[in-house]
Amino acid sequence: MTSKKHSLNYLRFLHLSNAVRQAPLLPQLDSLEERLLNVFAAAWHAGKPIPVRKAHLMVPDASERTVYRRVKALCEKDLLMLGKDDHDQCMQYVYPTERTNRYFSHLGRCMEQAQNQT
Repeated sequence: MTSKKHSLNYLRFLHLSNAVRQAPLLPQLDSLEERLLNVFAAAWHAGKPIPVRKAHLMVPDASERTVYRRVKALCEKDLLMLGKDDHDQCMQYVYPTERTNRYFSHLGRCMEQAQNQT
């Protein structure tokens, strides 16, 4: 595949993913909220639990307080949920919601569609 074709695929993906982000499927996200979702998705995919107390370590250029506020905002937007540990009731973990899974599914379809538009 040529460099130009890769560039076109990426630009198509950006266009399609921006359309998904503007759709009513998802509330408006700021750049940190979107980055948190992406970082968390990579951890979930790898099977790593995300303790709320350590979420800020996944985005080192944001303060602990800022990350916690964004996690709370994403919970209010039904894009994250917090759950307690079965063995330690003081420990909470960050989990995706069904809405989050649908959002990532839509973005995955955008990638496929961008690659298939040749």
